[in-house]
Amino acid sequence: MPVLLSWGCVGLGIFMMMYFGFFLTQIQMGFRYPIWKAGFSSMGGAIGALGAAIVMDIVFKRQYRIVDAQVRVAPLLYSIAKIGCFSVGCCRGKVYSGPFHVAYERFPGDTFIPVQLIETVVFMLIFIIGMTLLRNKNYILILTVALVSKIALDYLRLSNDGKFGFTQSVCVIVALGMIIMYFVQERKTRSKTRCEDEVTK
Repeated sequence: MPVLLSWGCVGLGIFMMMYFGFFLTQIQMGFRYPIWKAGFSSMGGAIGALGAAIVMDIVFKRQYRIVDAQVRVAPLLYSIAKIGCFSVGCCRGKVYSGPFHVAYERFPGDTFIPVQLIETVVFMLIFIIGMTLLRNKNYILILTVALVSKIALDYLRLSNDGKFGFTQSVCVIVALGMIIMYFVQERKTRSKTRCEDEVTK
């Protein structure tokens, strides 16, 4: 039974990553294209993976240790994913002709900010810092740094018109949800500890 439950959670994780990865893209594009043409959103995949980690923590009663591990590794996965975006020219930056600009054969005549590579570097640094300097810190701090970085870097994208966009709004919602979840868990833990202390007295 535990083995089946474990494999079930793995399957859930894969399903949620795929579902939210494609679903977020569909929302951004207004459901104008079929799933296989709209593409996969790395942000949606990250949300799906985080959701699966929360479910696994609840099922196995791990006190959000799986979420902690997921949050620490997610910047590395996102960093690698952005290399793929850079190679095909999706999620590209604003039109720009200064130092380190990039050009694509698909978009002749224009050069762009290499925002995907900037994201790769920034999120790789977040991963390294999270695994070293912040290894004993709460995952909420790492999550906050990652989401704030994502919100800021989104302003460099061609698709951003200078306003607070859809992906940035999703980041805020995720951050608020995770913070609320963390404090609820902390409150339960403190209450349980207090009850155990009273019993032992």
